[in-house]
Amino acid sequence: MEIEVLDSKSEGRSTCFLVKASLRTYLNSLPADFDNFHIQRDRTNNVYLDRLIDTVIANRQIPTIVLVADKIDKAKGRADGLKILDGLQRTLRLKAIADAIEIARNANLDAGRTTLLTTHSRELNAKSIEASTFLRAVEEIRKKGIDFLDDCFSQMQWFEIWSHLSEEEQVRKMLLLNAGHKPVKTRHQLELLFLGLLPKLEKSHQNGFVVIREKEKSSISFAKTRQVGEFHFAAVVASLVAYYLGKPVTTNAELISDLQNDESDTSLRKGVESFSYKFAAHLTNFLVELDRLVEKKEGAPGTQWLGREVILVGVFAALGEYARRQEISPEDAFDDLLKKLASCKLNLHEFEKERNRQDLSRVNIGSVNKRAVFQATQDILTSGKPLSLAWSTYFKTE
Repeated sequence: MEIEVLDSKSEGRSTCFLVKASLRTYLNSLPADFDNFHIQRDRTNNVYLDRLIDTVIANRQIPTIVLVADKIDKAKGRADGLKILDGLQRTLRLKAIADAIEIARNANLDAGRTTLLTTHSRELNAKSIEASTFLRAVEEIRKKGIDFLDDCFSQMQWFEIWSHLSEEEQVRKMLLLNAGHKPVKTRHQLELLFLGLLPKLEKSHQNGFVVIREKEKSSISFAKTRQVGEFHFAAVVASLVAYYLGKPVTTNAELISDLQNDESDTSLRKGVESFSYKFAAHLTNFLVELDRLVEKKEGAPGTQWLGREVILVGVFAALGEYARRQEISPEDAFDDLLKKLASCKLNLHEFEKERNRQDLSRVNIGSVNKRAVFQATQDILTSGKPLSLAWSTYFKTE
């Protein structure tokens, strides 16, 4: 992207450049997959952003967009390899406005609203363009001509562009920049803190393992539709934290704070990362084998059951506590659970019955679920004989 540098500020080995460029230059410089930058979330609903076309047409100020660049050449006035740290939602709307203008440019301006929307519905849907945005573009062309709209994208936009920013620093800045906006989902934040683990898991696609991101499918809808071998990344991460601590954990702001709080080599996050890297392949194989075993025993209800984060967290917390007490490796703990679980009766119909009996006004159902699964898994691991799980025992309130 061609830029004009206005100012710069150094921060350690990184530098932030304040620059300006036209909206058209910015949009034309974006790669086709600009909205797939892995630390970003997906499109969010915002009625004010959906009216961004009013701001563009009136040539009003659009808040500064923050980018990270692979390379910045200040002398030549170029920034290349751009990714969006803050401003994805604005950029999505700007791109939709520009695309709407291109469609409107060749539309039959004498046609009515219904005819216009029917004629171009496929193009509008393919490019995620709101009907109101397209109709507004048509209206402006009728009133002022296409040259007016083209000139709107010649207006200058301010950008902050960072260079030499590590991936961890990018995540931290993205979370900071979004602090005053619609909150980033806690599960998405948890995923961001462990993005370095994702490539290790994704390489383990043998044996049918598939990892799903929160931005691709929310944990709630995922649990209802998952297939054997599919696991939500946030649930896997929370489970690893539970294994490392040897107790159930809850994915909330406090956990995120604890994971971010300590930069030392003994920090919780670095501890989880270091041991996770060592057995990523064993982890994925275990998850798939566990999934298939539960599905064989319980059918589709078992597949949905294991797709819940609270279930995985309870299982892994018990595995971590068992491995620590027995002084064995994660791989050995995994093998022990699979062997003993094979001869157990899970009785998940009873699990659901006891779960639904809980008084939601008196208990936190997520915590109760995790505790029940944690205790049941402990019993499976330590029992010297096959068990038939009596969930009424594990769901007893204290």
